[in-house]
Amino acid sequence: MNSDAAAASALRFRPLILGLGALLAVTGATATAQEWKPDRPIEIVATNAPGGGSDRIGRILIKIIQENRYVPTPINLVNRPGGGGSVAYNYINQHPGNAHFLVMGSRSLITNNIAGHGPSYTELTPVTYLFDEYIAVTVKPVTTPFETIAVAAAPDPPPPENVTAGALA
Repeated sequence: MNSDAAAASALRFRPLILGLGALLAVTGATATAQEWKPDRPIEIVATNAPGGGSDRIGRILIKIIQENRYVPTPINLVNRPGGGGSVAYNYINQHPGNAHFLVMGSRSLITNNIAGHGPSYTELTPVTYLFDEYIAVTVKPVTTPFETIAVAAAPDPPPPENVTAGALA
């Protein structure tokens, strides 16, 4: 790998590394004025099923923390899929003030509350910001009558015969 590729790769993971540092500060790896150390297993809660975004990132964090022995207790990843993250946020809300429970959250915390599902963002304390994600809605242009999103969203769109579509998060 050349130096430019290595630098680009390091920059790509910079938010994850910074976030890991903040997570370690919360879990007791860094001394603070009032030092807290976990005295039982820590649960990192993923808002989706195994293989989803928060599940994969949570497993990477756990691997790094455990390989480097940053905390003296086990760390478990718990999947609480459903309701666009609401199930996971409500699960976390059942453990108020307990630093042994962390959720891999996303913007859905805000949008779910606006839609009347799940807790308000004011009920949880952000620990760290790991990264941002963008969602793209695409169609395979060869097989679709939808040339733009405006055509697809029109009151009378073309028939969706043979439309191949996907969403990437």
